[in-house]
Parts: sequence; C-alpha cells; structure tokens
Amino acid sequence: MRKFRSVHLNAKKTGTNLVLRGVGAHAAGAARTPSAGPRMDLYLHLGAHRTGSTTFQFFARSQRRALRYAGVSVWGPSETRDGRMDPFFKAADRVTPALARAGRQSSKALRVRFSQSPDRALLISDENFLGSMYANVRGRRLYEDAGRRLVRLQPAVARDCRRIGLAIRSYDRHWASSLAFVLRKERRGTNPTELAALAAQPRRWRDVIADVAAVFPRAEIVVWPFESLVGAPGAVLRRMIPELTTVPLSPRAGHHHPSPSCSELRATIPMVRARRSIRGEGAWSPFDADTSAYLRAQYADDIAWLRAGADGVASYFETQEIKSPEVIAGHPGLTRGTDHDQRQRRVG
Repeated sequence: MRKFRSVHLNAKKTGTNLVLRGVGAHAAGAARTPSAGPRMDLYLHLGAHRTGSTTFQFFARSQRRALRYAGVSVWGPSETRDGRMDPFFKAADRVTPALARAGRQSSKALRVRFSQSPDRALLISDENFLGSMYANVRGRRLYEDAGRRLVRLQPAVARDCRRIGLAIRSYDRHWASSLAFVLRKERRGTNPTELAALAAQPRRWRDVIADVAAVFPRAEIVVWPFESLVGAPGAVLRRMIPELTTVPLSPRAGHHHPSPSCSELRATIPMVRARRSIRGEGAWSPFDADTSAYLRAQYADDIAWLRAGADGVASYFETQEIKSPEVIAGHPGLTRGTDHDQRQRRVG
C-alpha cells in the first residue's frame, strides 16, 4: 500500500482517510474476481459548476486508452445520467418514498457492479451530484441541499471511495457565469434584487466542503481553485489519481461550455428592456465594484482557510503560476480585492 503525501498542507487526521492504494501497483496483476484481490478504488469528482468541469470530463474521456492501460475507467455524465443513477440527482425536497426505494435499489446494484469490476480504479465525474446550477441561482444559495443529496449517493460509493475532488471559484465570477447560463436558457435579463440576493447569500465554499466531509468522513477531499488550474485538466486528473503521474496523457483540445459574452447573452434576450440589464462587452460582470470586492474578500477567506489546513477536512492543491487573468484572492503575487475584470478570460 502506498501512502499519499500532500505537499501543500499537513491535514489533521481527524477521521479523514489519507491512505490511497496504488493503481499502478494493481495494474500489473491479473484481472480481479469478486472473491479475490483488493476492491476497486473509486474517485469522485464533484465539479463544481462553472469551474471547468465539462472541460475536465471531455479531457478524461479523451484519455481513456491511456487510463485503461493503467486499469482506470471513467464515468462522466453520459454514464451517470443514463438512468442508473437517476435517484441521486433529484432535489432533496422532491424525494418521494418511491424514489427513496429506487435509490436504495440503485445503490445495491452499483455496489455489486463495482465489486465485480475487473478495473483497479473508477473515476466518476458529475457536478450535478452536488445540486443544480439553476437551483443555485433560483434559490439564491450555493448548493443549499448538497449534504442531503450526497446522503443518497453515499451508500453506493462510500465503501470504495478513496478521494473526492472539488474545484472552487471566486464568488463574483462563479455567480456571473452561473447567472449568464440561466439567463441565456430562460431568455431573460436580471435585476438589482436578484444580484443583491446572490451577493448576500450566506453559503460559502467551506460550507459545501463541510457537507461533503460529513457524508464521506473516510475519503480524502482534495480542493483546488479554478483560477490556478484553469486549462490544466491533466494536472487535475493526476492529482485526483496520483498513480497516473507516469502515464502519458495526450494534449487536450480546447475549452468546453465557456461563459457567454455580453453580446452573446443579449442576443438571446427578446425583450429590449431586459437586454439593457446586460451591460458592457466581453465577459459579463454583473456586480458593481464594491460588491465584487466584497465577494472576492469572502473567497480570500476561503482560500486562507484551505491553506491553513481546512480544519483537517480537506487537502488544498494549487499551482504557483496563474493560468487565468482572473483574480484569485490571496494568491501569491496578487492582493486581496485587486480588480482584474478588464482582463477576464471567458472560460467555463
């Protein structure tokens, strides 16, 4: 067995399992049977929305040949949303007794499937396990029912789950990107009341991380900032499964689901008056300077908490080179609240 060592922080060992069995060590062995050999290791990537999760999923899918050589399989949304995991995606307040029974049946079937798999490891990536981007905007909360959603998923994956990955993003840009997608789909503008409610909502990334840790206390939770690792899905994949460090990965091709620009967003809104709520050109920044500074300060507090050890519930992963001109509050070389909006890149 190979122990994982974090180079960025020394997390407290308070119920968090920091031991990871080596995928590479298994790969040379014979195919595993349900009654012999170690269980398949499971890695869960939870997004979040608008942090490059779709780009990561496309990249992981493009590397399947290399991953299969290492004994690693990948499930993305095309697998998780094919019906087998449907009970896990419903909002907590829409779970009926029938749906709860279906969830238990799905969990049992998945556990059997995992136990019979010849693979050494399985990466499952779907940001909708945390909740819906549209529910976040409409409910004006950041994954308010993430814990209750994950509780339904837990019986299916907790036994084999070794590591959970989560990307986070500065609140001003996260809400701008999320809101842009909702407005484009609903073909409407925004208003000061909606923007004020999103800025004032009390949920923080540390609350989401705490929800994940409460449901999966034995899994290691790895968190990284979008701003530092945008455009580097290979680094994320290797951090999720470190034994892939020596596995050659082919170059990725482009970004997927980038945020719509102001002009693209206005073009989808039929009402002229509603269009006027989308001001400017390039990347949309719906918040005023003071609100943006406040939201970045909140994000800086989250980053500081993560760098300080996250109360032992998570490991923090970042690179020293900024991969995006977006501000990452508290990042070396940048000051908290610095305004970099004029240099934003449109990356989803």
